[in-house]
Amino acid sequence: MKNLSIVIQGPFFCDGILQQSLIDNLAITRSSYPLSEIIISTWAVKPDLIRQLESAVKEWDVRLVYSPDPGTISFDDGDAKLKSNINRMIVSSLAGISEARNPVVIKIRSDSCLINDDAIQLIEKHLQQDDNLKREESYSIFERRVINCNLFARDARGYLPYLFHPGDIMLIGYKQDLLRLFDIDLANSELFKICASKFFFSVMNFAPEQYIWVNCIKEKTGRMVFSGNSERTSALVSDSERYYVSNYIPYTAEQLGFEWSKHKDVYASKGLHSIYRYSDWLKLYNLYLFGIKMPLSASDRVHVLITQMMKGYFYIRTSLLKIPYVRHIAIKLFSKRC
Repeated sequence: MKNLSIVIQGPFFCDGILQQSLIDNLAITRSSYPLSEIIISTWAVKPDLIRQLESAVKEWDVRLVYSPDPGTISFDDGDAKLKSNINRMIVSSLAGISEARNPVVIKIRSDSCLINDDAIQLIEKHLQQDDNLKREESYSIFERRVINCNLFARDARGYLPYLFHPGDIMLIGYKQDLLRLFDIDLANSELFKICASKFFFSVMNFAPEQYIWVNCIKEKTGRMVFSGNSERTSALVSDSERYYVSNYIPYTAEQLGFEWSKHKDVYASKGLHSIYRYSDWLKLYNLYLFGIKMPLSASDRVHVLITQMMKGYFYIRTSLLKIPYVRHIAIKLFSKRC
């Protein structure tokens, strides 16, 4: 697909060593999209490392964009420390998308790849043609909906009920819309805060996806629609859903030809029943755009049952994590998952 840019953002080195697996990801993506522009947006490392990277990727016909590394932000909870790479994602995504020469952009990470070109049919359906899907004007931030890989698109009524939490692992949209998403202020240590309710616990006031989306909305509307994970009302749940329905449309990694091995290797594919499926999106679309409440299918009933069972698990988990000693151990063991 010629009028398409693929932005691959993130590091290619670990402790000064070029990661061959990331070069392999690039090769797979190039084979899937032989005619598309590919941009690698990464960090301005030492000159010898830059030369090494440029030599490794030269056969794949890519453009390289280098940005100063903004580093991580961290949070100390007693003797446990959490770090977030959110500013690295914001900087490298914005820099790469800014350099795109085509109207439609796919944004992925350097540790992921596109294993086929199945996304093209969805690009044609939702971005290059009129898909006849309505939107609520007062909730519309983008010019057109962004196609959203749903791996982390959290259902506001699910068992990981993060509000304003679209998935950011793979995004497909018009260049100006993705620029709008990432053209925000960088985060600081206020990103972190212990937030807990009956069956919800987080050490982050905003998960990275939440911070980016809420601040994008703020840039467009001039108001902060959500103050963080300590806040939850029925009105906020509704707003979260309406902003999502009018600005995103979710598809699975399989439907998009997207592969991110870390989801299985590190996250063990957890949370698969806490995210928006296309059928969930369609129910919300009909509810908010037309006032139609769609009946539950058999798979929906199974989904509801799993959600209720998982809420019981998260009630126990949250109760334990409220204990500082237990929380500190959990952070040390699982901080790489945050």
